[in-house]
Amino acid sequence: MSARQKRSIVGLLATGAWAATHTWTGNGPDNNWSSVDNWDAAGLPVSASNTTVRLASNTRLKPVQDIATPFVLNRLDYVRAASGQTSDTALAPEGAPLRFVPDGATQPRIWLDRWANCDLRNDIEIPQGVTLFADIGTWVVNLHGLISGEGGIDKLNDAGAIRLYHADNTFSGGLIVRAPNAAWCQVHVSASGAMGTGPVSLYGGTINTNVANAGGLILNNTTTHTNTILLFAHSPIHGQGTISLSGPINLGAYTLHLRGNGTTTVSGVIAGSGEQALVKSDAGRWILAATNTFTGRVTVNNGALGFQVPDAWAPSIPLTLTGGTLELNGKNQTLAELAGAPGIRPACITTDAAAVLTVAQDTDTVFEGSLAGPLTLVKSGTGTLALGCTANTFGGDYAVSNGILAATASGALGVDSGLDLAGGKLHLGASDSIRRLFYDGVQQPRGTYGSTASDAQHKDDTRFTGTQVLSVTESPPVAFTSYVWDAGAGTDTALATAANWVDDMLPPFDGTALAVFGTDGTAATVTTATSLYGVSFDRDANFNVDGTAALTLGQGGLAAADHTAWRHYTVTTPLTLGDSQSWNIGANVIVQLSGTISDTPGVPPILTKTGAGTLQLSGANTFASPLSIEKGQLRITNGDALGSTAGATTVRGDLGGKLLLSGTFTSDEPLILGGDLNNFGLLQLENGNVTLAGPVTMVAQTRVQTGGGKTLTFTGGITGNGNGLLVVNPDGGTIAFVDKPIRIPGQKLYFDQTGFCVIAVTNNLWGETLVSGGTLRCDLPDVLPPTTLMRIGVYYSTSGTLDLNGNDQTVSRLTLGTFDPGQRAIKSATPATLTVHQNASDVLDVRFDGAVSLLKSGTGTLTLTNAFSTTSGGFSVTNGTLAVSNAGTFGPNCTNVTVLGNGTLSLGHSTAIANKAAVVRMPSADVSSAKIDLAAGVDVQVGWLFYGDEKKPAGTYGASGSNAQNKDATHFTGTGKLTVLGDCSGTLVILR
Repeated sequence: MSARQKRSIVGLLATGAWAATHTWTGNGPDNNWSSVDNWDAAGLPVSASNTTVRLASNTRLKPVQDIATPFVLNRLDYVRAASGQTSDTALAPEGAPLRFVPDGATQPRIWLDRWANCDLRNDIEIPQGVTLFADIGTWVVNLHGLISGEGGIDKLNDAGAIRLYHADNTFSGGLIVRAPNAAWCQVHVSASGAMGTGPVSLYGGTINTNVANAGGLILNNTTTHTNTILLFAHSPIHGQGTISLSGPINLGAYTLHLRGNGTTTVSGVIAGSGEQALVKSDAGRWILAATNTFTGRVTVNNGALGFQVPDAWAPSIPLTLTGGTLELNGKNQTLAELAGAPGIRPACITTDAAAVLTVAQDTDTVFEGSLAGPLTLVKSGTGTLALGCTANTFGGDYAVSNGILAATASGALGVDSGLDLAGGKLHLGASDSIRRLFYDGVQQPRGTYGSTASDAQHKDDTRFTGTQVLSVTESPPVAFTSYVWDAGAGTDTALATAANWVDDMLPPFDGTALAVFGTDGTAATVTTATSLYGVSFDRDANFNVDGTAALTLGQGGLAAADHTAWRHYTVTTPLTLGDSQSWNIGANVIVQLSGTISDTPGVPPILTKTGAGTLQLSGANTFASPLSIEKGQLRITNGDALGSTAGATTVRGDLGGKLLLSGTFTSDEPLILGGDLNNFGLLQLENGNVTLAGPVTMVAQTRVQTGGGKTLTFTGGITGNGNGLLVVNPDGGTIAFVDKPIRIPGQKLYFDQTGFCVIAVTNNLWGETLVSGGTLRCDLPDVLPPTTLMRIGVYYSTSGTLDLNGNDQTVSRLTLGTFDPGQRAIKSATPATLTVHQNASDVLDVRFDGAVSLLKSGTGTLTLTNAFSTTSGGFSVTNGTLAVSNAGTFGPNCTNVTVLGNGTLSLGHSTAIANKAAVVRMPSADVSSAKIDLAAGVDVQVGWLFYGDEKKPAGTYGASGSNAQNKDATHFTGTGKLTVLGDCSGTLVILR
């Protein structure tokens, strides 16, 4: 037995002061701790309270503890290797359990300064009264083993991290997390139960949201934690998975920052009494699922804060919502204050089921976020809540029982909302519009409202302040009675003849009768001014309502029942819109309104076209009402059919609504377009030539259509919100954009049918351009956005043509949507240049025709493979590579090829430049930045070669490795050659 082995055995039997620091070298025959050659001169480590084990080697990275069960030690160190930080490797000790105990007054610790993520796979025991310090100076220690005992873990305020992985950890002495408001300093928890059974104490972490690798307590994966959580400093919890926290949380007087990008549900009660209780940051969602008792302000800056129970916090809680979303989820809540300011993202309060949010504030605040869903916002308290979001689409209700609700911007209340002034006031700092108005629960008529200082129809200083006006678009429901037409008077078709109605009961013409046509007859005549609740066509035959006297329609509007065979109903008498109404036209029905349509003075009513059938407007109408086409078709046959431009027409293609244009006319109507149900389209020119001169707003994918021989022209411009394609479907006809630009940033111009899409206006902005099936024609210079990606062809429509039409254009990239065979071309009848700032690499099977030229810039490679180009224009490259390969060629008519700047022209075969009279221009002799690359065996014949202004003599040219007569590595690469046929005198010698 060697002397070293004897010392090792003695060491195994030693205790107390005999123990020492033992450093793992990994020089033994295996990974075992019991192999003496794996340790430095101190020999085998002793299972003792003052033992320190240092892991320092880059060999034998998985030491196996096989000395004792458990092995007692005070300290486990992961030490930086002698080779330096960049060469450290990950250590992963394993084997029998470790018991960490104090060395006198010195508590045990795990220490790491090694530049690697290291593991500890042994089970760990921490006895009662013992705190195991995690002293992690850098990187990570992953604790995979079971941690047991009545002691706890204290993650010190160091830059490194620990990760807890075992789901059955039972240590009960608690977990302490210490971290500054800086990067790293993390405790990751990756399993339910991994934090043991004791409390979790938070002493800080990263609060600032602009810090990468934020520190503090980080909860991962789908996990549930029952621990009590205690705050001893302002601290974050990062929920990065689907997290459930069911234990109580005590904030003390500190702030809990709800962070992370996952979904975290807190079913434990949150208590505490700090001034600022909760701050919600990051894009994730936190859900409160208990009736909490904390006090102090809640602030939501980003992401979502939601509720699973009503009254989830005390009614004394003030809320500041600067960004992100407050989600009520159908649970009523009460606030002591609602405030906000522009933040990281637009703020919103929403609910997916009916809920009441009561704001009982005695302070004055401004909230500029939006409201959404079936929400009732109750304003109580003596203070003022001012709403200032101009993009609010709220359709719920407000109730003001005390104090003031203020509208500081038009649109702040939401045009589809309702308002009940039940003890409080509305301050109008800006004119606004709502659908319904109530006084103490009693609905008021349609009209304008305000204080005596306003121009409103209805003035009331007890309910309104300010000088502006509130427009109310919906009246209380009207009680009505149905009267059925039976044409009993024979040839007398007058509406006012009692015999024409069932039981000879003449309807009252005061707006309370619904006229139902009917059981017989083909016509009814309006001989005197008549007011009806509405008109319904049930007749199983065609029917006309004619006359010259005005017919006023109330809330019942127009309706026509579904039919199995086509039915045609016509109204020629003038119509007056007496109230907001729906025009519900059934399937297989056409209702034609050929008389003029006007509205009553005051607030324009709201019109809605529903039903699967078709409504046709043929008159020169003057109504100012906003019109929404939500299902079926609405056809117009003249430019004034949609009324005045005061109210826009909205086409809800997503619901199946469609606007049909028939005839030759110009319309100035503003249009709001969005949605494309089953690629059905929402705007179609059926016949004639129509110009849409009003502004068009896209709110979702929009498909516009026409057909052969017809031209649809947009002159009022198109704007978008970044959502959806602008799909252009001419189907053999022409769709043109003129005068005002298309401004739809980030959206695609998607042209995928035969016919012409014509762009005749500059300053356009969109993302990608698709040309397939037809011809995209550019009628002015620079009509294409210079940042657009131009894609030609798509798998279901492989052909496509870009026609510059004599106008220079620039795009950021030129590519194909399919490699399937097709007729793809870029052309111009008169000279024009397409500049491509190509930074990507694409293969292009496109023909160049007419007199079009191509200028390739950008750092990428554009490879031309089409063999049938006929253009007389030139090809130039100033950056990146313009390549010609396969059977590709510049064509027999191209006589100008230019290689300048940092460009490379790569020629893959001898006929890439097909015209032997072509002129090739390159930089002067001393400039080496531009190259012609000639593949092996290539001999391209051209007419003349210029270096700057210097004409080069006839002969062959190539790089140093070629067999050319004139070797020139400054201008050429590759082993092929360029044969110049023309001499300096201008004579062209054709070689056969």
